[in-house]
Amino acid sequence: TWKISQAAPGARTDSAYGTLWGLVNTVTYDIDHTARRSPDVKLDRAWFGQGERIKQRIMQLALEAA
Repeated sequence: TWKISQAAPGARTDSAYGTLWGLVNTVTYDIDHTARRSPDVKLDRAWFGQGERIKQRIMQLALEAA
């Protein structure tokens, strides 16, 4: 279960909150910005690793649901 990050820019705006786009952005923000890892590990995970696979999957699910 994903929770809306209070720190994510725009997470609580009327145009994003409670929408599929808001969910995609929450997942992306969480993967790209909140991991407690070195910058190199975060970048690798976000662009190529598990994080990229998760972001691709959430986008695919959002598009299927739209």
